[in-house]
Amino acid sequence: MFRLYSDVRGTAYERLIDYAMERADTFMLGVHKWTTEDEDELSNKGVLFKELLHRLNPFLLSTHSYEEMRGKHSIAYTPGTFYRYQCTPEAGKVLKQAASSLFSWVHPKLPEDLCFQNADGEIGSLT
Repeated sequence: MFRLYSDVRGTAYERLIDYAMERADTFMLGVHKWTTEDEDELSNKGVLFKELLHRLNPFLLSTHSYEEMRGKHSIAYTPGTFYRYQCTPEAGKVLKQAASSLFSWVHPKLPEDLCFQNADGEIGSLT
């Protein structure tokens, strides 16, 4: 994909999500184990953290522990889970409804590490 050095907001964010959904096969979101422990303040634009994961569930392909991913990509994280989803226009709509900018994908309001993958597994990180 490409590198971004500043936040992408509003219409530009929506177009970027559409662009990524059209060109990538899957996308991933990371959830730290401690993120879901306090649900009282985990909302953005009225979408609760767990509700967002539930809305994305029809597109879920697999889950991977942070530990498992560290071995593949040499990254270190606290305990948690990466959720891998199929890229579809409907999934893109959920991402656009959940956040109004690319840099919104951070704890505590939303899952983190939004990234897109091609069929060969190449990661095109956007955040």
